[in-house]
Amino acid sequence: MEKISIYVILIFFLNFTNATCQDERLFRNLMGEREKKSFKEGILQKSLHWHAISPFYEVEMDGLPGKESFRVEKRDGEDWFSLFNQYKEKIFSKKLDGLGKGSKVFRVSLRVLSKNLKTLIVYFYNGFTDVINFEGTGRLYFFTWEDNNLKTLNSFKGPVFWHEFSPRNGHYHRRVYEMSLYDSNGDGVKEIIVKHGPTTKLFFYKKKKGWKSF
Repeated sequence: MEKISIYVILIFFLNFTNATCQDERLFRNLMGEREKKSFKEGILQKSLHWHAISPFYEVEMDGLPGKESFRVEKRDGEDWFSLFNQYKEKIFSKKLDGLGKGSKVFRVSLRVLSKNLKTLIVYFYNGFTDVINFEGTGRLYFFTWEDNNLKTLNSFKGPVFWHEFSPRNGHYHRRVYEMSLYDSNGDGVKEIIVKHGPTTKLFFYKKKKGWKSF
């Protein structure tokens, strides 16, 4: 199976201050904005005052008839990524760790690691701070399942893949990490490799044990 990349269009949900050299930044506004509304979601057991949610984006996950889907949400400033079965019933939900203004999911990529292992790689911009200096980061999350069985779905907070920094009235710097897949030990399962310059991080998956790194 060839890799499938899904680019999710999002809009910043929160107002933020324009940063120095903003036009150089990698990230675009990616998701359809929905109406703000007050509601109470039973599964959260708390009242929310502001909620924005993307449309359903379909993706083939288990090889059976009917496609699964995912949605991205803002819940009172928190970022959530949720997966749904073919009947649009929620089967998995994960809070992503935002660190500043403008946090958002901007890309989701379905990757086949072996004949029995798949993962959705979520590219998440953690947001930026600009109180003294401007600084922003991006991080990868892995949503993985085994043997086309969605009951085995698990999530893993992966590595930083993007860093940008600018001292006030100073020069803008950015660091983009390269991500690749490679079966480095010949066991038939591809590892996820994230690299910048001489620094390399390798993430490998063990069945029923999850992700490990070195």
